[in-house]
Order: sequence, then structure tokens, then C-alpha cells
Amino acid sequence: GFSTAGKCSVVLAKFTDYKEWKDLAPQEYIKKKRKVEKNFISLVEKLTGIPLSEAEIVFSATPKTMEHYSGNPFGSAIGLAHTVDQSTIYRFSQDSPVPNLFLVGHDTKPGGGIGSAISSGIIAGNYVMKS
Repeated sequence: GFSTAGKCSVVLAKFTDYKEWKDLAPQEYIKKKRKVEKNFISLVEKLTGIPLSEAEIVFSATPKTMEHYSGNPFGSAIGLAHTVDQSTIYRFSQDSPVPNLFLVGHDTKPGGGIGSAISSGIIAGNYVMKS
């Protein structure tokens, strides 16, 4: 697993509009991000009873974070649009015509999102092991 013995990992997701974040000054951005993070954790604690406020590590991301690290316009966390002609079977494969070049990420199979990007890496790793 991803956690040490006696610990666990929890991923929480909440959708938010890029417009809410794009024009904030750096200090405003940080302040708002921490407030949203704290409120969301508090809400999930109330709903589940899980003491998330005791977490050792907390990381949060906004559409601006996603835009910065992925280059996706408006901070899309899922990559290509989820239309029929861009669905799983039509996305890029991990192997490529260039020897020893493998493609990984949310624009490749199996599809968009962070979980799929992780799966894409595992699939590419299998291609590497076979080559």
C-alpha cells in the first residue's frame, strides 16, 4: 500500500469553478484555499466521524494548481473532454511508434482523472517491462 503500518491514505475531492480562483492575488489565494480545505475536512468529519483533522499530511489543489502543473486550460483535472470521440478506446495508447518512448497521463488510456493517470503509469510500466 501507500501508507505505513497503522496509517491510511484518504483522498477527498470537491469540484470548484476555475473562475473562483483565477484572479485572486497570491495571499488571497492561499487564504481561500486553506479556508476551503478546513471547511471541507470539517464537513467530511461530521458526515463520517473520521477524525481527518488529525491527519499528518494534508495537500489540497485547486484548478489553478492543476493548470500550473498539467498545463490544462482552466485547470481541468481530467484532461481531454469526455466526449464519445475522446472516450477510453479512442485515447492515446501508452506505447508509441518511437522506440522506448511510452506515454503516460490522463490523456492516455484508460481515461481522465488522477486515478486513471495512475493506472496509465502502471500500464506503461508493463510495456517497459515487456520491451
